[in-house]
Amino acid sequence: MTSEFSHHGALTDQAKRRLGLVLRSLSRLAKRGQKLECPNSVCRNNNRRGAAVVEFAVVAPLLLLLVLGTIEYGRFVMVQQILTNAVREGARQASLDSATQAEVIQVVANYCTDAGIPVDDTTVNPDPTAVAPGAPITVTVQTAFDQVSWFPTPIYLVGATVSATSTMRRATR
Repeated sequence: MTSEFSHHGALTDQAKRRLGLVLRSLSRLAKRGQKLECPNSVCRNNNRRGAAVVEFAVVAPLLLLLVLGTIEYGRFVMVQQILTNAVREGARQASLDSATQAEVIQVVANYCTDAGIPVDDTTVNPDPTAVAPGAPITVTVQTAFDQVSWFPTPIYLVGATVSATSTMRRATR
């Protein structure tokens, strides 16, 4: 059995020719600014060409669910903040001397309508006209998240209710 290399470490003529071809192809690649990792016509990276597509196909649905969940929870917090501001305005109105329950509910409804939020239920407890000065008045508002979601059907918060409550003391007369 013959080998390209001799037993004493000296190169045979055939081995010298092959080494010369490899060195010339390396120098051509280096002159063109290409990577020197793969001088042969068959490259190791060709075996991994489809791996990126498969990896993306596995990861893309998870990323999509993460993004959609972030959007949905962000909308929930946004609606929660709008309702909190609405009941704060309603409680401020209820704390005034001349406030009635209908006026308080109207203030909350106007604030939510201006923000594009439909309101399911608004309660004022107790009635501001029957409360002594200094007594607390609580205003609560709630709406179904299904009505305010940016998606046709919520993904994670199906059937959730967004509500807010604010309490202020009745002003002295």
